[in-house]
Amino acid sequence: MPITPSGDEAEIVRDAFDWTFAAVMGVSVLLVTVSLFFLCRPRLVLDPTGITIQHLVRQHTVRWDEIAYLRRIDRPATVRLVLTGSAVFGLAQETVDIPLGWLFVNPDFLRAAIGHYAAQPGDAAAIGTADEAAWLVGMIDGDLGIGSASARHPLND
Repeated sequence: MPITPSGDEAEIVRDAFDWTFAAVMGVSVLLVTVSLFFLCRPRLVLDPTGITIQHLVRQHTVRWDEIAYLRRIDRPATVRLVLTGSAVFGLAQETVDIPLGWLFVNPDFLRAAIGHYAAQPGDAAAIGTADEAAWLVGMIDGDLGIGSASARHPLND
């Protein structure tokens, strides 16, 4: 004759299952939240055609010749790209914001590099070459373009 658990033992087994399920779900939600936190970080790609800002879901590409000027906003830390083009119905020009709080980059360096390529779109063809990488490193080492690097590449403020 098989031994069957009494009603109290069945209740204990069911309670253990509920706690295990709750723990697994809690850890899963925590991992998803942490993953989304790190995935929300925007990604910037500078190439000869322009700058691409990749967010978690959306992507925005701006050509170098579309950037009229840059504006730095301190709170929240942002570089705003003000684009060329006529105002629609008298409204302000279109802007694209790059949230700096999520990026591991010096805001002044990023602003100087984007400003340079916006002012000199022809120099953007050199992006990705060893010479341009050396210039960017020199811009970092030379206090963000002050000195010999700025003589070669004037910046758009």
